[in-house]
Amino acid sequence: MRKFLLGSMVVFLSACAQFKSGNVTATIESRIATANEQSRQFPVNEWREIRQVFHEGNTILGRAGTVRDNLSRPVAVAASAGVLYIVDADRHELIRYDSITGEGRAITDLSRIAGGEISDIYLYNNEFLLLADPQGQQVLKVDLQGRLMQVLDAPSNLIAPISISVDLRRHEILVADGSYDDIVVFTLDGEPIATLGERGMENGQFRTMTALAWSDQGLYVAMRTGGRVQVIDANDQFERRLDTEGMIFPSAIVFDRKGRAYISDLMSNNIRVYDGDEQIAVLGGTGVAPGRFQRITDMWIDQGILYVVDSLNGRIQSHRTLD
Repeated sequence: MRKFLLGSMVVFLSACAQFKSGNVTATIESRIATANEQSRQFPVNEWREIRQVFHEGNTILGRAGTVRDNLSRPVAVAASAGVLYIVDADRHELIRYDSITGEGRAITDLSRIAGGEISDIYLYNNEFLLLADPQGQQVLKVDLQGRLMQVLDAPSNLIAPISISVDLRRHEILVADGSYDDIVVFTLDGEPIATLGERGMENGQFRTMTALAWSDQGLYVAMRTGGRVQVIDANDQFERRLDTEGMIFPSAIVFDRKGRAYISDLMSNNIRVYDGDEQIAVLGGTGVAPGRFQRITDMWIDQGILYVVDSLNGRIQSHRTLD
């Protein structure tokens, strides 16, 4: 059930609107075509890794880089047209990595804007990024150059934002709160307008939420308690539960072009793939070899490529989606 909120505080740090010029749009379309071709050439069943992200000679937040540098502890990723935005918790950096050219650089010192470790990142329509900041009790909105644009805040309803998605039908930002166990709804301009759900173990109730993701099939909400994943329909009503028997800690949810859901398990270090209610595949397992993981904290799908944050192995692994 959706509960509507009265006004709350939103902090604007920049009122500058950004418009896409024809040249920018053409560049994005060209990159999408290149990324699609890259996906088609990606061998089936092969896993690749992204570990070294900085080119020799780059300046990283004022520090001269003389050699390629590795990711340390990546925790979140988002991508579009082959460009990845990676949060590295040990480095306290937001990193932009171009998977087509192999070039990467840090664009934001997160220690300057966040209250603690970022738990999730979401890229909206090649326009801006949203970062969940649980310790700061806020969501940070930054542009694609890493500049802070806005702080989304709802003091009476948002204590520990842990996961972010966007309802592309209603154009609303959805933020899972790991403390209140509800979902806070914001407009794209950052105004909190409603909450969804409440704490509990019944259908349509949440407890210890860990991830959420919107798709045309509904809003998928994952919980650590019982390893449950619920699907909420277009009318904000409980629709069904997935069969997640044996899942311990669902940590991320993404969807491929055919609407199949990929759900990672932080404890089992694997990824279950669902076509509707049917589990059709399991990827991964614990280890350091390609296609093995140690602590999957986030995932993203872009142009037919699945990106998996293999946090304790200090890398992002990629794989073609099943479609």
